[in-house]
Amino acid sequence: MSDSSSGSLNVIKPVATVSRQLETLRSHKVAFERCDEEEAARYLTDNTYFFKLKAFDKKFERNEAGEYASLDFAYLQDIATVDFHIRRLVSELTSDIEHALKIRFNVLLMRRTSEDGYTVVRDYERHETEYRRSLYPDEEPSEYDIFQSFKSNAYTQAIIEKYGGNPPAWLIWEVCPLNETISFYRYFLHRIGYKDTVFALLDGVRILRNAAAHNNCLLTAPAYTVNRTDILQDCLTELLDDELFDEQREMILDLSQCDPLVHDFACVICCHINLVKSRGISSRARESALTFMKRAHRNMEWYRSAASGCSYLCRQLDAICTLLMAFRKYAPEQESGGVLSAPPQNYAQRRDRHRHTTHNARRH
Repeated sequence: MSDSSSGSLNVIKPVATVSRQLETLRSHKVAFERCDEEEAARYLTDNTYFFKLKAFDKKFERNEAGEYASLDFAYLQDIATVDFHIRRLVSELTSDIEHALKIRFNVLLMRRTSEDGYTVVRDYERHETEYRRSLYPDEEPSEYDIFQSFKSNAYTQAIIEKYGGNPPAWLIWEVCPLNETISFYRYFLHRIGYKDTVFALLDGVRILRNAAAHNNCLLTAPAYTVNRTDILQDCLTELLDDELFDEQREMILDLSQCDPLVHDFACVICCHINLVKSRGISSRARESALTFMKRAHRNMEWYRSAASGCSYLCRQLDAICTLLMAFRKYAPEQESGGVLSAPPQNYAQRRDRHRHTTHNARRH
């Protein structure tokens, strides 16, 4: 592992030993008071590696000389652990969402007595072919083949061999990656003239799921302007509609438009609320949320100190924990007409509902 903390990609430095890594940290004024150097060396040898751990130092301010004002090795150790727990929680919640999305897809398909489950796949392939050719008319892309998404392995080979010659819809969502399932679901909603609250949120779910699955550091994602997701703002306004969240509400709404982690995590929370109907899964997810919140708050006093220079990190963690508090508190059965718990609706139902709501508002 190179001891380079920044610089050109053209600069090649030799692999650094653990001793050299600790020396690099000391040169940047990282303290070893809460965690001594011997323990730090064991941590860098047995628990993680320097490149991954040092990524979290971006959350702490430096002076012009590149030195930290108040950064202890234990802070990096703790934030890396919190990040690990976020990834575990994201993996759990997004797995629930993916399963629940397939259930919803299946329910909508069963309601369509005119669908046989096979023709829709062939129509989807034709649609994707036409779409790609419209994007790249000069390249003349070949016909889209759903089999490109299939990856046969010991767990999918038997079902692919059984149905692969003429794949039904349920095979697609069972063996294809989430991105394909989302694309197929989008096509099906358009085909049957339906809108679904969660659809606009699924990209955020997919992106965060993939980052967690690849063990990417989540808390290190830089802030940037996120494409505004209007339905997410509506969902968050409803989710945080409690005086308990008055102090945090505007901060979360703002961060959801400029912080990729808060935006995508909010998409996960709102999708889970809307999609997951199993009481057992919902209960377990809320317990997992509580477990994470307890771990995240274990050493929060370290970061709240003005001297720590990590106010943005505190805002991120506060936003995530507030979203989880609201997630645990939210009770769909007590809501009526809210966007968070709204089922898929056809365009006519949505228009009628809007006219009915407007009419009632005028009456009052």
